Amino acid sequence: MACLAQEVRQAPDSGAPTQVTVTARAANHRILETVTTELAEDGSTRSRTNSIVELATGLHYVDEAGKWAESVESFELVPGAARAWKAQHRVTLAHNPNTPAAVQHRLPDGRLLSSHVHGV
Repeated sequence: MACLAQEVRQAPDSGAPTQVTVTARAANHRILETVTTELAEDGSTRSRTNSIVELATGLHYVDEAGKWAESVESFELVPGAARAWKAQHRVTLAHNPNTPAAVQHRLPDGRLLSSHVHGV
């Protein structure tokens, strides 16, 4: 289930400015394209498209708008907890690990796993 995007990134400095465009993304991959215009010997121009498929587990997640967004590997503080919700697996950690359901893990299919610390 790929989704077209119009995100444009600047390529690393290689002499000529080239734009890298994300043309498709899904849970574990994205397709990056560059278009280069070349001048032929007869004076005509032609475009050459190069594509790269980037593979990585958990590269994107479905955001609140139902679109693929790039995963962010970080926690944010919210009242009473810390949460990492910008990834395929969403985790919430209570400030007090001794409370029931202190760890909540939402799977990509919507199931919720809850646990807490039993001892250290």
